[in-house]
Amino acid sequence: MELYDCTKINSKSFNLYYYTSLAKTRLLDGKEATTNKIAFNWVIEQGPKVRWIPEARWVEDGKYFTASGVSAGIDMSLGLIEQIFDKKTSRQIANYAEYEWQEDKTWDPFAKSAGLVK
Repeated sequence: MELYDCTKINSKSFNLYYYTSLAKTRLLDGKEATTNKIAFNWVIEQGPKVRWIPEARWVEDGKYFTASGVSAGIDMSLGLIEQIFDKKTSRQIANYAEYEWQEDKTWDPFAKSAGLVK
């Protein structure tokens, strides 16, 4: 199976080299995406045709899901599970993992501290 044949593709920025590789494939060209806020400016240089969103916990654009860090990646994964199944299932999984799910994908306190937004 080729990457472009997948129905859903998610990427968490805990491995910035993988993340920039995804941007360099040009699969994200014209798509909205986000990444780790500390390395944001470096990462956006790797995919100049991506519509990078500086203030987002995670971003969904079609089949592409991108997150801004490790915990945001967990939140994004639970959001993806919600889309495939339902919110109840996502909340059950978060509860089983003893994880407090940040359900709001726009909630991003780190964008401001990284100087990306005012």
